[in-house]
Amino acid sequence: MVRLRINPTAWGLKALACAALVGFSMPSAAAIKDADLSLGFANSELRDDSSYSDQVTLRAELEGGGSLYVRFLATNVAGADGRAELRARVSPADNDTYKVKVRRGEASKWKTVGNRLYANLGRGRIEGRVGRLSVQMEDKAFRIQLEVVTDHAPVQPKGGRVKDDGDHYVTTVLVPRGRLTGRIEPAGGAPIEIKGVAYADLRQGNIQPDDLADRWVHLLDIGPKSTFAASALSRPDADGRFGHAWMMQATDHKLPLYSPSAKVAPSRIRKDKDNGYRIPQELTLSGGGHKASLKVAKLRERKDDLSGLGGLERFVVERFMKPWSYRHDATYTTSVQAASRTLNYVYQQLR
Repeated sequence: MVRLRINPTAWGLKALACAALVGFSMPSAAAIKDADLSLGFANSELRDDSSYSDQVTLRAELEGGGSLYVRFLATNVAGADGRAELRARVSPADNDTYKVKVRRGEASKWKTVGNRLYANLGRGRIEGRVGRLSVQMEDKAFRIQLEVVTDHAPVQPKGGRVKDDGDHYVTTVLVPRGRLTGRIEPAGGAPIEIKGVAYADLRQGNIQPDDLADRWVHLLDIGPKSTFAASALSRPDADGRFGHAWMMQATDHKLPLYSPSAKVAPSRIRKDKDNGYRIPQELTLSGGGHKASLKVAKLRERKDDLSGLGGLERFVVERFMKPWSYRHDATYTTSVQAASRTLNYVYQQLR
């Protein structure tokens, strides 16, 4: 199978790594401990694996409106040599949007440890233990401090794992639903206190994105009473069938819906006339005695994931894949939620 090796700045930290982060560490079915959440870059063998990546994503809906997004990414893919990036975007209601990004060029330029989730990039730090996740970032104009606590234990759904000739992919849901508090401290201005409801996951591993999947589905709704999350992927040799999938729905203190492995039935397919890709407009997920159904209400964004690349990089990447993403508003119901709500439905196809 072909291994993709291209410019890490243009592709490794943009389209390739964001297309599908891959995974490795796989604790037993016993309760997940702090050390099970550690980054693979704390392990010398994985740190030297040219296909290894770690990614943490935190999303939140803020009280009174507004949203929050944080992503940590460290990767060796495409010769990135342990390059790490921590970025945050916080948009409080009735306030400016605050954006900050911290990068380190190689693994030796940032720190991690093996007894918990931890990455220190100097002006940015993310740290996680069972039941807790924190982020601190600093810019010339402001500083951001965030803390998430949850009553839920982390889980690693079976449908979020892939094994491939000794290589692995795994998803850990760090925070199915948690309480977020934080503060933005503008230079010379009054602090802005924020509160909200958060979701976070960790994706790790050493399968190249183009070898891992050619289609992805990501679903998320952080609502006032519950959070629904689901993910599905289709392996390159699966002819479009989503053989790896999971879903969950969490309230503040309970997990009334959890299907660690789910089946996905797409329907009402819309064909993109420009690239021939077939985007499901309806999905049904079922597993563990639970069911969720969604229907697309509106296409929010249609994006060529190679659009930000230079001419040479795009020429090389297009020999292997042509990734496009489609972001939708979709209405959905579940076996524990009869009333219809709207969620964010992202469909991505790589080839």
